[in-house]
Amino acid sequence: MVATNDRTVIVFGGTGFLGRRIVRHLRAHGFPVRIASRHPDRGHRLFGPDDPQLQSVRANIHDGQSVADALAGAYGVVNAVSL
Repeated sequence: MVATNDRTVIVFGGTGFLGRRIVRHLRAHGFPVRIASRHPDRGHRLFGPDDPQLQSVRANIHDGQSVADALAGAYGVVNAVSL
């Protein structure tokens, strides 16, 4: 397996139906994940607060600054936000 410690992947919509599965898949393959959501508390409820490689941040895709802040230092990004 490739070392993924420095490869944080941002998942927009990571608390939704599809996003949750993407987050679980990425974590299962060793990627640190930052969940970007309008409701960051949902990330902690869904995945628990005990995973140091999982971060949940507030972001709204209609607010360019919050998107830019969420993307800071990202290796990759997944858009799982619904229409």
